[in-house]
Amino acid sequence: MVEYTINSARLPSTSSNSNAFTVLMNKSKVYIMPQKYEVNTSSNVKKLSGPQQLYCDLIDWAQSTGCGWPSDIVEDSGKQALKSLSNALWYVDHCHARLKDAGCHVPTELNNFQNYNNYTFLRHRPPIVKAARLGELVGDLYSALSLPSLSDKRNTVLAKIMGN
Repeated sequence: MVEYTINSARLPSTSSNSNAFTVLMNKSKVYIMPQKYEVNTSSNVKKLSGPQQLYCDLIDWAQSTGCGWPSDIVEDSGKQALKSLSNALWYVDHCHARLKDAGCHVPTELNNFQNYNNYTFLRHRPPIVKAARLGELVGDLYSALSLPSLSDKRNTVLAKIMGN
């Protein structure tokens, strides 16, 4: 026969009112942002790439407007929403002026997210905007908008600029 004993000194302290349901409910009330990219200090490059910097700046902006996701869905829903917006902004980064001249409505909140794609500095040709790729990016934005977390009142600013 095998006998087990529990050393109560090694158990985490809990209050008498705590139960698993209470702990889960309290955890779901904590809203956080997706993890940002970090500079790899072991490499020679000491800064983020343009798309990475844009993504991090979007996270900072969304956090300043009060957006956030519960910790259990932040790496799925939050990351998908911000990544799809970041990809779309990166793709049209070089043609904000042309979009405005063509009569396209660009939300004023997005005016700060320009000039991340420094193709002239890198001595590249201007990127060509293709309708097929724009369609893919719009599809990604709409699938992110269909996430239940974007209908949360915390994320209405983000949903509004994404096209909702």
